[in-house]
Amino acid sequence: MSKKYLSRGPELLQDFQSRLELNLREHGIKKEEATRISLSITQELTHAWGGQNIYFPKGTSFRAQSRDWQIFNEFNGSNHVELAKKYQLAIQHIYRIIALCRKKRKEKTEVI
Repeated sequence: MSKKYLSRGPELLQDFQSRLELNLREHGIKKEEATRISLSITQELTHAWGGQNIYFPKGTSFRAQSRDWQIFNEFNGSNHVELAKKYQLAIQHIYRIIALCRKKRKEKTEVI
Protein backbone atom coordinates (compact mmCIF):
# COMPACT_ATOMS: atom_id res chain seq x y z
CA MET A 1 0.00 0.00 0.00
CA SER A 2 1.23 3.45 -0.91
CA LYS A 3 2.28 5.75 1.93
CA LYS A 4 -0.31 8.37 0.91
CA TYR A 5 -3.12 5.93 1.79
CA LEU A 6 -1.91 5.15 5.31
CA SER A 7 -4.14 6.21 8.18
CA ARG A 8 -3.35 9.40 10.03
CA GLY A 9 -5.22 8.01 13.04
CA PRO A 10 -2.16 7.32 15.21
CA GLU A 11 -0.91 10.85 14.45
CA LEU A 12 -4.27 12.31 15.48
CA LEU A 13 -4.35 10.33 18.74
CA GLN A 14 -0.78 11.34 19.62
CA ASP A 15 -1.55 14.98 18.92
CA PHE A 16 -4.76 14.81 21.00
CA GLN A 17 -2.95 13.18 23.92
CA SER A 18 -0.10 15.71 23.76
CA ARG A 19 -2.45 18.69 23.66
CA LEU A 20 -4.51 17.31 26.50
CA GLU A 21 -1.40 16.71 28.60
CA LEU A 22 -0.15 20.24 27.93
CA ASN A 23 -3.54 21.69 28.87
CA LEU A 24 -3.58 19.73 32.12
CA ARG A 25 -0.08 20.95 32.96
CA GLU A 26 -1.16 24.54 32.29
CA HIS A 27 -3.83 23.96 34.95
CA GLY A 28 -1.20 23.02 37.51
CA ILE A 29 -1.23 19.24 37.23
CA LYS A 30 2.20 17.64 37.54
CA LYS A 31 3.74 16.07 34.42
CA GLU A 32 3.40 12.43 35.52
CA GLU A 33 -0.25 12.89 36.52
CA ALA A 34 -1.03 14.88 33.37
CA THR A 35 0.51 12.12 31.23
CA ARG A 36 -1.47 9.42 33.05
CA ILE A 37 -4.77 11.32 32.76
CA SER A 38 -4.26 12.29 29.11
CA LEU A 39 -3.41 8.70 28.15
CA SER A 40 -6.43 7.40 30.05
CA ILE A 41 -8.79 9.86 28.35
CA THR A 42 -7.28 9.16 24.92
CA GLN A 43 -7.69 5.41 25.45
CA GLU A 44 -11.28 5.88 26.64
CA LEU A 45 -12.13 7.90 23.54
CA THR A 46 -10.56 5.32 21.22
CA HIS A 47 -12.61 2.63 22.99
CA ALA A 48 -15.85 4.65 22.77
CA TRP A 49 -15.39 6.18 19.30
CA GLY A 50 -12.77 3.97 17.62
CA GLY A 51 -13.43 3.09 13.99
CA GLN A 52 -15.79 5.99 13.39
CA ASN A 53 -15.27 9.04 11.24
CA ILE A 54 -15.63 12.00 13.53
CA TYR A 55 -16.03 15.61 12.50
CA PHE A 56 -14.83 18.28 14.93
CA PRO A 57 -16.69 21.53 14.36
CA LYS A 58 -14.71 24.74 14.72
CA GLY A 59 -16.88 25.72 17.67
CA THR A 60 -17.96 29.11 16.41
CA SER A 61 -21.58 28.67 17.47
CA PHE A 62 -20.45 27.28 20.84
CA ARG A 63 -18.23 30.33 21.42
CA ALA A 64 -20.98 32.67 20.21
CA GLN A 65 -23.46 31.10 22.61
CA SER A 66 -21.02 31.57 25.48
CA ARG A 67 -20.44 35.18 24.40
CA ASP A 68 -24.19 35.79 24.15
CA TRP A 69 -24.79 34.66 27.74
CA GLN A 70 -21.90 36.85 28.88
CA ILE A 71 -23.53 39.82 27.12
CA PHE A 72 -26.88 38.97 28.69
CA ASN A 73 -25.32 38.81 32.15
CA GLU A 74 -23.62 42.19 31.63
CA PHE A 75 -26.79 43.82 30.35
CA ASN A 76 -28.25 46.31 32.83
CA GLY A 77 -31.28 47.45 30.87
CA SER A 78 -29.72 50.47 29.21
CA ASN A 79 -26.18 49.60 28.12
CA HIS A 80 -26.89 48.32 24.59
CA VAL A 81 -24.46 50.76 23.00
CA GLU A 82 -21.62 49.96 25.41
CA LEU A 83 -22.08 46.21 24.88
CA ALA A 84 -22.15 46.67 21.10
CA LYS A 85 -18.84 48.53 21.26
CA LYS A 86 -17.26 46.10 23.70
CA TYR A 87 -18.18 43.01 21.65
CA GLN A 88 -17.88 44.72 18.24
CA LEU A 89 -21.46 43.93 17.29
CA ALA A 90 -24.31 46.01 15.91
CA ILE A 91 -26.71 47.43 18.48
CA GLN A 92 -29.54 45.49 16.79
CA HIS A 93 -27.56 42.30 17.30
CA ILE A 94 -27.31 43.09 21.02
CA TYR A 95 -31.11 43.53 21.12
CA ARG A 96 -31.56 40.13 19.43
CA ILE A 97 -29.12 38.45 21.82
CA ILE A 98 -30.88 39.88 24.88
CA ALA A 99 -34.29 38.80 23.55
CA LEU A 100 -33.09 35.30 22.71
CA CYS A 101 -31.41 34.81 26.09
CA ARG A 102 -34.54 36.05 27.88
CA LYS A 103 -36.63 33.56 25.92
CA LYS A 104 -34.26 30.68 26.67
CA ARG A 105 -34.14 31.58 30.36
CA LYS A 106 -37.94 31.76 30.51
CA GLU A 107 -38.29 28.38 28.78
CA LYS A 108 -35.92 26.84 31.33
CA THR A 109 -37.80 28.23 34.31
CA GLU A 110 -41.34 27.48 33.16
CA VAL A 111 -42.93 24.52 34.90
CA ILE A 112 -44.26 21.90 32.53
